[in-house]
Order: sequence, then C-alpha cells, then structure tokens
Amino acid sequence: MWPLAAPAEIALDAVDVLQVGDIVGVVSGPAPAIVLHRVEIIDGDRVILRGDTRDRCDPPVSRAAIVGRLCAVRWGAVVVPMPRSGPIGAAVRAAGRAWAKVAPTLRAGLRNLRQARANVDTR
Repeated sequence: MWPLAAPAEIALDAVDVLQVGDIVGVVSGPAPAIVLHRVEIIDGDRVILRGDTRDRCDPPVSRAAIVGRLCAVRWGAVVVPMPRSGPIGAAVRAAGRAWAKVAPTLRAGLRNLRQARANVDTR
C-alpha cells in the first residue's frame, strides 16, 4: 500500500464486516509476510484484492486468509487513524480508489523516463 503505509508501522483490527475499499492484511509470499491490499470485489467467501499501485487484481483469497483491516498508520511520532465509516472513512476509500486509477499510469511514465535517461548518450 505504498505510499500510504510504507515506511510505517501499521495497526490492524478484526474484520467483522468487510466493505469494498477497505484495506486489509493477508499473509502472502514464500517468506510469510503481511501484505496490505485494498478490497476490490467481495463474492461470498472469496475476496479479490488489489494493491493501489498494481495494474491487476490479485488471485481471489478466502475471508479466512484476511488477518485484519488497517485501522491506523504510524509515521514516526504521528499516528493517523484510518476510519472505516463516516465522511472521513468515505474520503479515505475514495482517495484510495482514485490513487489506484492514477498509480499504474504514473508508474509506467516513471519507468519510461528512467529508460529514456538510461538511453541518453552522455559523451
């Protein structure tokens, strides 16, 4: 969930009711680690997640694989709560969805810029 939660410490709370747009932690990877991704689709017991800077959704996971919902992020001495409901919670979800649409294009543009700089003759 870069840049929202990296580098940072996070706090997760129990997932009682899951909503599209929630940021959840799942255990993933060959060296088990908690990965934060946003809920895109809920289909019964299956949940489809996507990182905000990813082009595509992840393979479906079961609800049991979700270890918690992001409730706060700490950057140094500053702790920022991630509210689930109300106008602030709706704004956080909307900002995440907007970032999810912009981030892949931004990442591709930065990659092209790096390639162009690498191809410049520096003589």
